[in-house]
Amino acid sequence: MLYALLPILILLLGPKDAVLRRFCHRQPLRMWHYETMAVALFIAAVVIVSGNHHDEWIGFAALMFSHGRNSVMFRLTESQSKITAQDPHHVECWVWNTYYFLLGEAYWALYFYKHESWAALCGVVVFVGYSRWRAWYGKRVGSGS
Repeated sequence: MLYALLPILILLLGPKDAVLRRFCHRQPLRMWHYETMAVALFIAAVVIVSGNHHDEWIGFAALMFSHGRNSVMFRLTESQSKITAQDPHHVECWVWNTYYFLLGEAYWALYFYKHESWAALCGVVVFVGYSRWRAWYGKRVGSGS
């Protein structure tokens, strides 16, 4: 369970708009806080239900860091999709991000299934579901939150 502490501490203290800093300044939480807490609760529940094994908590920590990376990645992709080709900050390959992401997750799912790594397999479900959530949420409210 100690492996789970570092990603949770980063959520609480890490970024300039981390949870505890927002509480101290009496600011509302942002969407990424809620997304991260939902992912943490879901994966922790899977770890506990599947036997609460020590190795699964390592997977929990890895999944939390991967979720953080994916959260940033999808927001960057959303921003790139709005930039015109003439903008000096335009990156042409941003379109491939989704393809690489989905193909990678498909292969991770097969790998985790074969190794019976249930928390990690549920992480694949979370990540693919999160990509759909960001697409819907980004269209509904706009990116950056």
